[in-house]
Amino acid sequence: ERQLITSSGRFVGGGGIAGVGDAGNLKSQDELRAAGVQYHVVGVIGCQSGGKSSLLNALFDTKFPVLDTSINGRQRTTCGIWTAHLLQIPNCILPQSRASQNALVVLDIEGTDSRERGEGARYFESCTTLFALAVCDVILLNIWFNDLGRYQASSFELLEVVFAEAKRLRDSESGIFSSRDGKAELLIVVRDAEQDADTQEVRNVVLSDLEQIWRRTEAVNPMSSLFNLRVVLLPHKIYLPDQFVTAVSALGNSMLHGQAKAVSQLSKQIESDAELKTVVEASVGAMPLVSGIFDQRKSRKYVPLDGFEVMAASTWEAIQIQLGGEAGSDRASRLDLPKFAVMAAQFQCGQYANHALDQARRNLDLMKEEMFDHWDSPLPNYRKRCSELCSAALQVYDNCVKGYTSSESEAQLQADGVESLRETANRKRQQLLTQLESALLDLRELYVSSCRYCSQSMFDGEFGSVLGGSDQFDRVSRRIRDKAHKDFEASLKQAKLPDVLLRGIEASSVDTSAGELAEFDEYMTEQIEERQRTGAALLPVGADGRPISAESIALSGQPKKAPWWRSVLIRGLILAFNYWQATRSQSDARRQQQRFEKDHPIAPFF
Repeated sequence: ERQLITSSGRFVGGGGIAGVGDAGNLKSQDELRAAGVQYHVVGVIGCQSGGKSSLLNALFDTKFPVLDTSINGRQRTTCGIWTAHLLQIPNCILPQSRASQNALVVLDIEGTDSRERGEGARYFESCTTLFALAVCDVILLNIWFNDLGRYQASSFELLEVVFAEAKRLRDSESGIFSSRDGKAELLIVVRDAEQDADTQEVRNVVLSDLEQIWRRTEAVNPMSSLFNLRVVLLPHKIYLPDQFVTAVSALGNSMLHGQAKAVSQLSKQIESDAELKTVVEASVGAMPLVSGIFDQRKSRKYVPLDGFEVMAASTWEAIQIQLGGEAGSDRASRLDLPKFAVMAAQFQCGQYANHALDQARRNLDLMKEEMFDHWDSPLPNYRKRCSELCSAALQVYDNCVKGYTSSESEAQLQADGVESLRETANRKRQQLLTQLESALLDLRELYVSSCRYCSQSMFDGEFGSVLGGSDQFDRVSRRIRDKAHKDFEASLKQAKLPDVLLRGIEASSVDTSAGELAEFDEYMTEQIEERQRTGAALLPVGADGRPISAESIALSGQPKKAPWWRSVLIRGLILAFNYWQATRSQSDARRQQQRFEKDHPIAPFF
């Protein structure tokens, strides 16, 4: 049990049990999401200190705070609106037969006609009552038996506002009643009924008063076109506690299973007690109810349970604007539940997508750390790990939005001419795929740099000892270049985006593997050509001006051989030059580092 709306009118709920849009605490929301659109919403309205919270606690085994006159006297206990989530509707008579799997949202609404509210009471009371009318399947109107016949004390003045707003919303075809087949359940609970009270007479008085209020709205259609009305009587909670418990149990079972089953379950208990039988019959209502108010077929909702409070927040904001009397505002068009359901789906699915993306990014960061720690070797199984990472993120998202892709919610919204929740969830999924693509492209850039470093280091290491003017230079340099080329090419194949990502979207990035491979080949070609030119410059020159190699001398047929020391000298000079060329860049880097440290000495740490 927690507060949903404060006494000042601020909405403090929003994302189910985990808080306002707190999709990060997904473990605590698993059961909420599992409920899908199969849940009910019940709220209670009535005057202050009328026992509304006690009624809900007795009916649904909730723990709402109740009035304790011995401590604070008679004053307001419930401030604003409080809520409780029951993931299973309790059976109030036979706990062992809890067969109803539908979840239940219970709203405990601040009482009317309180001295603490003062000025502005009528506005807040109208807002909370209209909010209950908008989101609740069942509205319990709690009144005292002694207040029957009074206009304000019995909350009939408040009902006039409810009827007027209900008529306006129905005339506007805003969709507020469509999820309940055009009707709302209004259950009038008469508390502390006298033992000798005529049950039928009480019902006639209440219904007569309601008809008079309805006629003031100048509605063309009868009141039954918008509301299913029931009037039940409960005995005194203090003076007749046993009868009160039995009557509440019968009322709860009639709401779950219908009057006939509720009475039959108590048949043995009331068979020999005529007074108790009268109490039970008064508590289940006179109108025949076969399937019960909380029948599963009647629990069709626009939005799954985990998105209910997000939609309720939009509804509450619209009600405040609507009843605030803005100049030129279209009162009828503001309270549009299908539109609010889509907004809730956008928010909630966006939260789930962010959670899945955050989980993927944490794994990407681990892969980046591993790359930096082992920069001299490519990350093993790179593409497989990226594919598993994307699949895991998509699996998390798909599991979270199952309720938004169900056929029930889709058909419900398509009937109202708005975007279905399935379309909203799929659009957020596409956005998640795009964000995953962007994150993987950043990781790919780092991975390719690591692979290029490894392949280039391998090429430089093997090619560094090759003499530019040697007889086998072309063959050896070609073999080393081909080996490095194949190594880098294999690494680039691992750098492709995972198939699970490419199937879901049209990848916005262009495959740059060919360009990266060509750039690496160009680097190796430049190194080979430079080494070839350097080695040729150190060879002796013949009469025609061309360098003379050992191979060319053998092919010329000249019998005269060069002195043995000349070949050794030439090879030594070539080797020394190659060594100097290979170490020159490292020496320059060290000198630059020493110069930087001299110009920017390290400051002492304190």
